[in-house]
Parts: sequence; structure tokens; C-alpha cells
Amino acid sequence: MWKERTGTDYPYHWSTIYRTPLLSCVPAGKWNDYKRAFGAVNRQNSEDSDVQFALEFLTANPIWDDITNQEKIDKAFVKAILGNLKSVLSDLNEVREYLLKHTQVSPYDWGGHQEINRLVKELAQSKYSEEPYERVMRRIDSMDGDKLKEYLKRLVKGNMIVGIEILEDGEEG
Repeated sequence: MWKERTGTDYPYHWSTIYRTPLLSCVPAGKWNDYKRAFGAVNRQNSEDSDVQFALEFLTANPIWDDITNQEKIDKAFVKAILGNLKSVLSDLNEVREYLLKHTQVSPYDWGGHQEINRLVKELAQSKYSEEPYERVMRRIDSMDGDKLKEYLKRLVKGNMIVGIEILEDGEEG
């Protein structure tokens, strides 16, 4: 059934082909059940009860449209891997290639993996320093004072280092 519906041999293979963690494409509320079902399909010698569970679960909870539609797969990749860095990392294939080149972690396991998170941040920082940084500077230069204060206050609330730098400046308002 898996091969017929996805064109891949098993879930691990699907992630390799689509360069996306498969579990990022499933509803969060059923993540554990999908993980169990995919595990049964991935293993060559799964217990009969696990195979039966996978068959029943995947029949009752079809995700075939979500995992065969590239646009939906890309949305899941952005949500799971890029998060708020998506505005800097707009070329998803470039991100996927970067990850494949810089890690031994399988795409099946990319979601939430510390090494993947580090590599994505590293790539985002590199990209940010090229062109987006200049756009941000132009935008800041064009903002009025109240808008700048609003951004700065939010930044200081969430980033102690920036707040400390302001305190160390020594001028009290």
C-alpha cells in the first residue's frame, strides 16, 4: 500500500527522496500514531500487530495527498525546519542541499534535531549578512521614532544582551 500510494519503498525512503522529515507532514495530534505506523512500515521484520496497526491506521487516517503534493511538503518543511527563518531562507532546495552536504543526519530525522537546527541557523546567518541585512537597515532608516522604540523595547525584552549593552552605555533616561 505504501509504495502504491507514495511511489517510494518505505517512509525512510520517502524522506530521502523528498528531503523532508516525513513526520513534519502529519497532524500534530496524531504524531505518535503516525510515528508508530511509519516505524512498522520502515522495519523489514515488524511484528504482525504493528503491521496490522499501521495498515488500519493509515487506511483510517489517509495523508496521501499531503505527502505527494510538493507544495504541501514544502509548507511542512518550512514549518518544521525553517520556522521564523523562512524570510531569509527562501530557496528550500538550497537549504535541503546545504543540510545534506553538512550532516550525516537522515532527512527522516531532521525535525527537531539539534544539529539540523544549528546548521539552519548557520545558513540563515550567512544569508542574512549578504542582502537582507541591507534591506533591514534601509527599513530602519525610514522608520519614525515611535516605531523604532516599539521594536527596540520588544528586542530588549527578549534579548538580555541588548538590554545589558544599553545599561552599560551609562546614560539614564
